[in-house]
Amino acid sequence: MAAAAAPPTGIIDCQSHLFFPEVLDMMRKRKTEPLAYDDKGTAFLKMGDWLRKVPLHYLNVNAKLASMDASGIEITMLSTNDPGPEWFGADGPAVAQLIHDSIVGVIAQHPTRFRGLCVLPLQNETAAGEYLRSIYMDIVSPLPEAMRFALDFSSADKLLFSSDHPWVEPKEILDPLRSLKLPAADEQKILSGNARRLFVLV
Repeated sequence: MAAAAAPPTGIIDCQSHLFFPEVLDMMRKRKTEPLAYDDKGTAFLKMGDWLRKVPLHYLNVNAKLASMDASGIEITMLSTNDPGPEWFGADGPAVAQLIHDSIVGVIAQHPTRFRGLCVLPLQNETAAGEYLRSIYMDIVSPLPEAMRFALDFSSADKLLFSSDHPWVEPKEILDPLRSLKLPAADEQKILSGNARRLFVLV
């Protein structure tokens, strides 16, 4: 009888982003905020008082793959950056479609490395405390104390590794998590097991 295959061990990043060139180009054409403009070879996003640089590597799929590989991340649940469609008023549905199509295009090019992130519907109503403990939370914090609080509140069964890349390098989240010296089974749940079960990843 053949031995059972070992379960996958690569990390799954449940909050990681790309800027998409086509979305940035659309924002460069806008006359009202949110909009994008270029200054001395660097793109900027402007939303009221909020101004953010968009370096070229934030748009580069290969740069993201390299960062994933450097941290042992097998799969990234990919989502867009701010601003989301809700910022665009009447143009929101068209922007949502553009973002969706951009994410689907990247996933189609790298189907084993990227997946789209969806929201799962609630199955039933529960008391507030029980409901909060039923929610999956990510651990995108560089503070071991915050991770420990989340563990004590909801357990290792409900936590998901997330990096918030490219704003944060995955190592900045991995190192604090590993500093907690959790049981190997609990660390594995957080790094990939819970996400594989939640998102039905093989």
